[in-house]
Amino acid sequence: MSMQFNLAEASAPLRRLPFVCVLAADGLPATSLSFASTDLLVGKNGAAEANFTGVVTEQGGGLYAYEFTQAELNTRGYVTLRVNKTLVEIARFTAQVIDHDPYGVYDCNVAMINGSSAAAVMLRLINDSCGKGVIETTPTAPTNAAGVCTFSAQMDSLWTEQTATHFNGRLCLFTSGAMFGSTMRIVNYTWDAANLQGRFTGGQMQELPIDGTAFAIL
Repeated sequence: MSMQFNLAEASAPLRRLPFVCVLAADGLPATSLSFASTDLLVGKNGAAEANFTGVVTEQGGGLYAYEFTQAELNTRGYVTLRVNKTLVEIARFTAQVIDHDPYGVYDCNVAMINGSSAAAVMLRLINDSCGKGVIETTPTAPTNAAGVCTFSAQMDSLWTEQTATHFNGRLCLFTSGAMFGSTMRIVNYTWDAANLQGRFTGGQMQELPIDGTAFAIL
């Protein structure tokens, strides 16, 4: 079982590690055990083991819970608990000590970037300025030859731009399919009012654009 503990965790219930004891002779659960100081040994991230100073609680069926002290969890890295009791099978249990609460709730402030709301607003403005669309092969099929690539596209509702040459000089970045990651410099843009599609022309691509390929205009 993999567990994590907050560094020097203040809450006692959150410092508990379950461990199992079985009899060395037959492997049956070892119940009703009491533990002397040397019966359980604690090791902190490679340091020499020391006698336990925490609290042991039996849960039944050979299952016990060891409650570390804060001092036993004051070192980042792994912590070990070794069962070293006579007539009980030797066993070692391991957990990780980290410097944040694994049970905590952490907020992601989407209104700020690096503590700046202005930076978050600017990022949103940059995203909003990137037109988005999906290539359509009906009714006009794409072409890609003689140094020229043309295709029609269904544009995002925010970008049904009808002004000719509006996107000229910008970069079309393909974000899906076989063309993912490739780009085309837009040399001419027109609006197909009859089919409500944008029409793009640029340099010849590595392959013919296909139906359904998504893109963003940078």
